[in-house]
Amino acid sequence: MGALALLAQATTSAARDPLKPSNGYHSSTTSSGTRNQYHPSSPGGHAGVDVTPRASSSKHTEREAIAALPLDRLTPQQRAKVESVTARTTVFRRMPAQVVRCDPEMYLFLVEHPEVLANIWGLAAEQQGPTGIQEIALTRTGPDTLTAHDGLGTEGNVEILYRSHDKHLLYASGSYDGPLFLKPVEGAGLLYLTTVYSRDPNGAYYITCQLDTFIALERSGTELLARTFSPIVGKVADASFVQSLAFVQMLSDVCELNPAGIGRLTPRLDHVDPDVCNEFSRLALKAATRAEQRRMSARVPEAVTAQPLRPTAADLRATR
Repeated sequence: MGALALLAQATTSAARDPLKPSNGYHSSTTSSGTRNQYHPSSPGGHAGVDVTPRASSSKHTEREAIAALPLDRLTPQQRAKVESVTARTTVFRRMPAQVVRCDPEMYLFLVEHPEVLANIWGLAAEQQGPTGIQEIALTRTGPDTLTAHDGLGTEGNVEILYRSHDKHLLYASGSYDGPLFLKPVEGAGLLYLTTVYSRDPNGAYYITCQLDTFIALERSGTELLARTFSPIVGKVADASFVQSLAFVQMLSDVCELNPAGIGRLTPRLDHVDPDVCNEFSRLALKAATRAEQRRMSARVPEAVTAQPLRPTAADLRATR
């Protein structure tokens, strides 16, 4: 599940302008009532973001997650894949929502090109040792498909079923051959990622991600074992999701502060298409430009208030 969490966090693309996020303070009401909101005083939180902050594996949350899936946007073949998982889910997990400060265009690029993240993780592990994030090897096989393996017994294929600016649905199928089960186990999974964009008064962008995962195992006799260990596996998956998003924020910060360093890094990404590397460098420069514009805008009010104000007509009349 940890590998699947990384894939879902990092596999999709945008359908709308990523630089037009929600700015208002809001909440929403569902069948279960008003959802919790992050606030600036909360650790990692940000006002204006409607999220359910805690992890959950309850049946109520699972039913809510199934109802939210964009089935009406799928082809009949895609709906069949989705329903084959939701009808026999072995383990469901809604991971804790996470808020990260990140340039939105860079975020969407990294989500659309997870092979970039995987390659950087590999380089970091070679130079500095384990990064704290589960390493996963990704190979692009088509515009909407990838293959993946984590080196720990999990291998599979991932297909992007639906993509939009803020909703991403993926179908994964594969096998696990490791110490958790006595024999190799095949299965399939769904990953539904929702994203909310907001800005603070200084113009910095914050991105909130929430991930629902559905795992359906094929072999009989594994369900009891999977459910027994699901609390432990769920916590591992939560940690992978949190750590991978923290890595995305850190990479966005590097792009804003040191785009030249990204330019020097991209030639070393030997598992990424050169055109994708060039786009990565270009977006790093754009993110740095936007960050500098924000810093300049934050200093403008001080300069303006230092200038003499032109009197209005009413002011002139009052002095007569």
